[in-house]
Amino acid sequence: GPPTNPTPVGRDTTNDPPGPKVLEGLAASGLRSIRYAKEIPGLGRIVANDLDPAVVEAMKRNIEYNGEEVVGAKVQPSVGDARLIMMQNPGGFDVVDLDPYGSPSMLLDSAVQAVSEGGLLLVTATDMATLCGNNGEACFGKYGAYPLHRPYCHEMALRILLSSIQQHAARYKRYIVPVISCSIDFYIRLCVRVYTSAAEVKNA
Repeated sequence: GPPTNPTPVGRDTTNDPPGPKVLEGLAASGLRSIRYAKEIPGLGRIVANDLDPAVVEAMKRNIEYNGEEVVGAKVQPSVGDARLIMMQNPGGFDVVDLDPYGSPSMLLDSAVQAVSEGGLLLVTATDMATLCGNNGEACFGKYGAYPLHRPYCHEMALRILLSSIQQHAARYKRYIVPVISCSIDFYIRLCVRVYTSAAEVKNA
């Protein structure tokens, strides 16, 4: 299976603060990464990544505004494709947090590889219309499941995303253990742990 906590590719980790490594793959303003640094004791390096260089410049200003001593010491702004960062760092992050605009489906394959053994994968999906059955063909294309447009569609949306994450994980002899699954307003948010075991994949 993927190695546990290898050195992330392409950066010097000598001065990293001790503690769990976090990747916020689509960080935008950096607000969530800043909150992680300020509100969760014991976290190590937090890589706040976004594809848009202009957005990352704004993120740097937000980090500076919130204090170099705590936030600046932990949050590392990064410009790049989240998928590439995850693929370059198999097992390299104890927490991977993905909150895209719309579907996370294109990110899941690389995400299940980037999480360390027993680490946390946090995923948000805002494409509720697709997950709840308004467009069954699109849902099948993204998640490999055909939804029903029924009153229980929000629970079904959670189960479809969980199933999709598990299917991606299984390709790498990994499996997931759901920690919390939330349906809130127009989005769903999942938190799962990721482990490696060929035997458990067969049970999945």
